[in-house]
Amino acid sequence: MAKRESTRDDRDGQQLRNLLLEGAESPPSVMADTTYFETLRARISRYSKE
Repeated sequence: MAKRESTRDDRDGQQLRNLLLEGAESPPSVMADTTYFETLRARISRYSKE
């Protein structure tokens, strides 16, 4: 059973690596500028009050 778990861990690690590489190669979807963070803070604040 340990060998099966090791194979699964290797496969999971490879899948994670592939996803990270894919993300690193993709263009940014949104410019993370001051407006982006202000909007994000407003959304968080709005939801935290509910």
